[in-house]
Amino acid sequence: MCADVEILGGDVEDCSGQCMNGGMCVNGGCQCRKGFTGNFCQIKEFVPDNTNYAKYLKYFLFFIVMVLIIIALLFGAWLLFKNAGRIMGSVK
Repeated sequence: MCADVEILGGDVEDCSGQCMNGGMCVNGGCQCRKGFTGNFCQIKEFVPDNTNYAKYLKYFLFFIVMVLIIIALLFGAWLLFKNAGRIMGSVK
């Protein structure tokens, strides 16, 4: 098996038991999980949650399409009403 090994000169401080929020002690320093930072993983990083934007964008696009369909239907009804006399005259 291969392993990543870093050889340091001198003494390596032991950080075991000091790493917080699931961090791991590696070569005398804490290796933090995603979302945490700091010497001992004590600081929670701000990670914006973009998952809700996709859901709201889907509803917004659906709303825009429905509004456009209603406008198209109203425009079609207006054209029919405006040309009703000419249409009825050509039927006779």
